[in-house]
Amino acid sequence: MPKTSMEYQYCRKLYGTYEAFTYTYLGSELVWDSSEEGFKVMITHFKKARAIYNLVGMPEMAKEMDTTVSVLTANTQSKVTKEGVSLTDVVPHLQSVYKQSINNHGIDSEATIRLGLAYARVLWDENCRIEAERLVTKLATISRRVHGPDHKVTVEADELVNNYMERQVFVLPDNKQFQALQYENDGEICVVQGPITEPRNTEDENIYHIANNLVIPMEGFAVVCHGLVSAPHLNGELGEVRGDVKHDDTEIRLAVHFETKKLKSAWVKPENLRIVFELPIKDNTLLDVYIRSGISNSKLTMRTVGLADKRFNSTIFLLRLNQGQCDLLLQEFDLKVAK
Repeated sequence: MPKTSMEYQYCRKLYGTYEAFTYTYLGSELVWDSSEEGFKVMITHFKKARAIYNLVGMPEMAKEMDTTVSVLTANTQSKVTKEGVSLTDVVPHLQSVYKQSINNHGIDSEATIRLGLAYARVLWDENCRIEAERLVTKLATISRRVHGPDHKVTVEADELVNNYMERQVFVLPDNKQFQALQYENDGEICVVQGPITEPRNTEDENIYHIANNLVIPMEGFAVVCHGLVSAPHLNGELGEVRGDVKHDDTEIRLAVHFETKKLKSAWVKPENLRIVFELPIKDNTLLDVYIRSGISNSKLTMRTVGLADKRFNSTIFLLRLNQGQCDLLLQEFDLKVAK
């Protein structure tokens, strides 16, 4: 094939694009590795991607890589310590790379899904865990539909979904780590499993029923305010536990940052918080949602959209939310309701 032919130029650009995206993905995978060595390898991968984009005539992607490398290097040079590299400044630039992949290759592509999973891992490590859980759930759904349930990227996404749906807590007074399972007595009692040790062995763990005021959600996990008197407008608001615990001889308060951006963070007592075991689905969204028997510790249910106690054993259904009204298009799929 002559190098001057259109076929050669097409193949050169196609193969170059795949190679560049491979380096972009490899670099993105290392963003959550906070070691100094991991940071150096990540920058090397991004630089290789930049060079290939320039070589195959994709200046916009090359410029995106150049910006990413420059900003990451500038923002982290002073932060490489014995403890590793801070990821705070990495998050927006990995988000930018992920969105650029969506624009250039579509949200269904394997490269985009892998970049999204890498972005979700960094969000999780930065305790932006509501956003991380929503993202991996969406990516797992897309990968399952497009690439199949046994594809490597689907298996990877499913594993993250399972891990991110766990809700871990500290139980007073010993501050031991447990996994929260559910509430009883209208939220007064939290059922937990543990204590958790590393490496974890669930066979050695037990089930306990603990008063809710002795259960402290771990940083980053989803909670909702309940029973607030001085700030009733926060009741029912979804948020994440972040930052240090404020405590004295009489009470403990946790810093809660709310998903609704206009709301200011607040210090809330543990007894005024409820762990959110299943994130509510946002309104005005068209989603493909898959339900699998055995995900996490139980089957997913439709409680979050008001279809209580209805469980599904089949693969995929389409859920349309429009201003809070749920239109479940079951007729498009062969779904069986578990009795």
